[in-house]
Amino acid sequence: MIKMIEKQHLIKEPLEKDAQKLAQSIYSTYIVNEKDPYMYISLEKLYNLFNLDKSPASLDRINEIFMDLTEPIAVKDFEYEGKKYPEKILTFCTFTEVEKDGDGHMEIELNEMYLHALKYYMIDPFLEVK
Repeated sequence: MIKMIEKQHLIKEPLEKDAQKLAQSIYSTYIVNEKDPYMYISLEKLYNLFNLDKSPASLDRINEIFMDLTEPIAVKDFEYEGKKYPEKILTFCTFTEVEKDGDGHMEIELNEMYLHALKYYMIDPFLEVK
């Protein structure tokens, strides 16, 4: 017997356009890197993605976009890889800004449980997850 998954409204407010753009970029990198959830994206690439100059204000903007993207969701009756959770709190990714030799990047870990929730549980997913 196949259990039907009840689709849920998991995002209270729609993601801002730049957060959706960042999510798509992170997800595309995940796919290109053979579904490796760990990745590094240079700040230079992020500045280019959002047409920003290299400045403290631009770095603040990048962090704001990441914060919007990491807003948690609560999934009820969640099942993942054979484990069942009455309620599971998930975030799209975690991130850390790293500065090395004058060049910075973001270390990102994409949450594969979140992708599963996005694909199977979310009524209005903001990404088409494969």
